[in-house]
Amino acid sequence: MVFIVDSVLIGIFAVLATALFRLTTRPAVPLGWFVMGYADIVLTSELAGTFFLLDNLWFHLGFHATLAAAAWFLWWRGGQPSLRGPWRRVQIERRAVWHAVRNYPVLWVLGGGVLVMYLVFAAVILVMPPNNWDSMTYHMARVGHWSQHASFYKWYTPILRQTAFPMNAELGIFWTTLVMGTDTFVEFVQWISVPVAMLAIVGLARLLGFSRPQSICAALLWATLPEIALQATTTQNDLVVSAFFASMCYLLLLGLKTGHRGALVLSGVAFGLGLGTKSTFFFTMPGLAVFLLLAWKQYGRRGFERLFLWGSVSLLAFVLLGAYIFTLNLIYYENPLGSEVLVDGHTRATTTRLRMFPENMARYGYQWLDLSGVPDRLAIPLQDAKADTADTLFQQAGISARSEFDPYTLGNSMLHEDFSWFGVLGFMVLLPVLGYQLVAGIIRKDNYRFGLSLLFWSFLLTVSVIQPWIPFQGRFFILPVTTAAPLLAIVYKRDSVLRRGITWGVTGVALITLLAVVIDNQTKPLRGEDAIQGKDTISRQAIDHSSKEPLLRMVDEQVPADATLGLVVNGDAWVYPFFGDGYQRRLVYLPVSALTTGDELAGNNIDFILASDIYLPDVLLPGLRVVDRVVDRVEHIERYTLLEVP
Repeated sequence: MVFIVDSVLIGIFAVLATALFRLTTRPAVPLGWFVMGYADIVLTSELAGTFFLLDNLWFHLGFHATLAAAAWFLWWRGGQPSLRGPWRRVQIERRAVWHAVRNYPVLWVLGGGVLVMYLVFAAVILVMPPNNWDSMTYHMARVGHWSQHASFYKWYTPILRQTAFPMNAELGIFWTTLVMGTDTFVEFVQWISVPVAMLAIVGLARLLGFSRPQSICAALLWATLPEIALQATTTQNDLVVSAFFASMCYLLLLGLKTGHRGALVLSGVAFGLGLGTKSTFFFTMPGLAVFLLLAWKQYGRRGFERLFLWGSVSLLAFVLLGAYIFTLNLIYYENPLGSEVLVDGHTRATTTRLRMFPENMARYGYQWLDLSGVPDRLAIPLQDAKADTADTLFQQAGISARSEFDPYTLGNSMLHEDFSWFGVLGFMVLLPVLGYQLVAGIIRKDNYRFGLSLLFWSFLLTVSVIQPWIPFQGRFFILPVTTAAPLLAIVYKRDSVLRRGITWGVTGVALITLLAVVIDNQTKPLRGEDAIQGKDTISRQAIDHSSKEPLLRMVDEQVPADATLGLVVNGDAWVYPFFGDGYQRRLVYLPVSALTTGDELAGNNIDFILASDIYLPDVLLPGLRVVDRVVDRVEHIERYTLLEVP
């Protein structure tokens, strides 16, 4: 009931506020609803967290009601513009639907397949608890700590990402748990970002001059790419930031092209939300800056005025909706990005930048040759051949392919949200299209096509220069792939038998890949001995990391649900499952000294301590009783000990 009431309040604000901008295109209206509704959640949460009211449901309901009332007042005084905008003229006729089915069968097949598969994803979300590694360490863990502390202010933790990383995606997750009282629905924050991004892709393709069927085809193909589909059932943040960035790009291009001020304002709001969602947003800045300069040049003084409005709103939106965590970082760490240890860990090169750049480009090139979704009988020999070839070429080029991440550098492809990339269509269709559109944009002096393709290539170059390579960065590229996806519209052709055959072929590969993701997702498989059917919550959380199961069961069985559990763990430890249902169990991180001196035990009313044996001293504080001990990661022989505090 609370969920329905609060959703209605947020919806009223979003719809009325968007109506005030009098948008003129169909994609812009629902994108406006998404942007304004999410802004409502973020702004309310920031205020609540500032005054230690983050877990106060009545504050959220009251502030959402206040914003809804303010939006209604402005809408009423503003002439009561249409709530549906251009959608009010839409009429669906049976004859028109049948005509569309006959004329565009490939789109109906592709669209029907995508719809069915994503409905299956929704069903999986309803039965699967969050089980992604980063979610266990910080995405979901920080949500639990926010609920525990009722604020965003820094708490002691060895997991630095919990307190320093941008937080807007997790604010959506937090709101879901607050109004629903459970974490059952948290993955829907990423899932709903898929149709939002698809709308933006359709809108961008239409602005580029593609037909409506071509634009729809581009959006549908994007939704079938392995890493997109795999992320849709997680509590990570790459789809959320991509939805904001794609919405920003579409509304910005619409505003530049038509002079529509409302679109420019909404684009600025999306910009502010995106910056507060994930730091990969910053990697788009070089390409975005070039595009803005080209737009200024193309439109002259009018372009400058439009960009000035957009820039002003973007800055204000960033202050209100994105800068909160950066401000806290500046206060606590004297660096807006977080502690020196955290920043260095993500940007410090192990060699010179000049050497790191070609090495990273080679490794990313290798990973783009992704076989995710290809049947094993084909994928395994192809992957082995790819690895052997790459190993030889890397050695000849003096590039170190063999590293601490060797199994992931040259190992077999897997359908996994952390390791997959964009499948066969990614390297056989998307990359060639982006290369072609970059050149075509230059030749034709088409700033829009050039700009969208440039956003992708500049993102690749920026990441290769700034960030050391790790094998888990395929998900980072969801952001530029989303804004480049409108260029896939050229795949859809009906003017010859050959081109129709190509379109059907691409559609077949896309649907086969998507089906493989649905069935064989390594973290949520629907078949095989690890299938999620019939497993309990702990078994499902540990599907991809079976060595975690004994640890999770030990805490679940030995530590009462309402106890306070002290944690002496490393900076990448799983902690979210220890909160228990409804965050009943209180978690407190302890320094190693607490095991020998007792510091912070009494003050925090610690009942039990879970300590990694890495930090366990030879002589414990008198009175601490060993309750149980388990092996966590077999391959690293890491053990955890559960202690009871007298």
